[in-house]
Amino acid sequence: MRKTAEYYGIMLFAILSLTMAGHAEVLVVLHDSTSEWAETAVKEGDTLQYTASGKKKRISLDRVSQLLPRPKRGKTYDEPTITKMVIAVEKQMRKHKALRKRLQLLRDEWKARRRVTKDLGPQIEELEKTYHSSSRNLAAYNSFSSNLGMLRFQDLSATHTVQFDEVEQRIRVEFLASQRKVLAGLLKIANPEPAQYMVARELSSVLKSHDALPPVAPKLLGKMRLNTLRGSASRAAKRLKAAPSLTGYLLAHEIWLDLEQHLGESEKELAMIRNKLDALRRDLPKIDKAFVADSSGFPLSKEDLAALRSGQGKFPTRTGDLEVPSARIIPGVTKADASGVHAKLAIVFRVPPPEGDYRLRLAVPSKETIKTTSVPISGAIHRYSVAVKCSGKDLRDAGFQGDVYVELVREGDQGKWQPVSKQTFLAFVSKPEHEH
Repeated sequence: MRKTAEYYGIMLFAILSLTMAGHAEVLVVLHDSTSEWAETAVKEGDTLQYTASGKKKRISLDRVSQLLPRPKRGKTYDEPTITKMVIAVEKQMRKHKALRKRLQLLRDEWKARRRVTKDLGPQIEELEKTYHSSSRNLAAYNSFSSNLGMLRFQDLSATHTVQFDEVEQRIRVEFLASQRKVLAGLLKIANPEPAQYMVARELSSVLKSHDALPPVAPKLLGKMRLNTLRGSASRAAKRLKAAPSLTGYLLAHEIWLDLEQHLGESEKELAMIRNKLDALRRDLPKIDKAFVADSSGFPLSKEDLAALRSGQGKFPTRTGDLEVPSARIIPGVTKADASGVHAKLAIVFRVPPPEGDYRLRLAVPSKETIKTTSVPISGAIHRYSVAVKCSGKDLRDAGFQGDVYVELVREGDQGKWQPVSKQTFLAFVSKPEHEH
């Protein structure tokens, strides 16, 4: 295959641009319309040796359509070089339709070098002011770091590198110093609660990642964990004794679940915690004779048990991304056909439900939401009866037939909806007869 001077010129430019590269800097485009980002590349006779994702590879140059380098951050390119690279990329775009999207992104990177970077100084200063006016906790620091990183990405010619580095270092020093003080205060708490221990553990991890963890902290954190474990066990017993009711059961159950999920480390500790959970669940009828606990600790009423025994509640569940559900859904009377889904169901909590905005979400196996229903959840109530309706139009608009699942979700940080129950099978919906 005859190679042009332009081909070899760009090939040489690409290989030379890799001599100081530490990450994927050149796109290896092959004649079969496949491509791969490479960190290093060396031409040896009629072969090309390159490293991609840490793996060394060797191929014949006859397989190579072109090597296309990525512009380096902080390096300035003259107009002829930029034009040359844009033309080379566009030539490969015409030749390899399957790679058009990837090549277009690379072309845009080169075109962006024609734009003069605007003065980012005021925006950098504003990010620093925003951090100083915030709570300056871990969430605020992470937000600052993320926003600074996105702003730095706009500095193509690296004209603000010094200002970026100075602000980043200044905020990092302030943050680590303040968090060392917060950690020191947490480690001094004589009878810590699980939430306090978890904050201390997270801070320790963050400080360690920045080589800023005090040498004495790991030993004190271990002591704090044991104090949390012992103190929480004592609190669970006291709460149940002070309130021998379903409310007391939920409070004690919440404490033991926290210990199981976050504090138990050794097999001995976990066995002790699980024995306490099992005993608490067995004793629920003695605490409140109107309820019995299932194997996961959900308090079920006679109505719930009847639904389960009748088969209405014996439906499969899907955990999805949820590891530890705090609520269980028990379907009751359900009608499902082409006209829609109409169901009555119960929502049961095994811990005091936190205040917030809750929704019942009907979903299909692909997790596409069909319908949501608001549910007023109060921390003082553990069981809710809810009617759910989803019209045939809603189903048809979703282009759906098949299994419908229902799950309870709660609005979390930044408006994201977090599941608090497993997805529970509700009904099977078939097409109308005239569509079969």
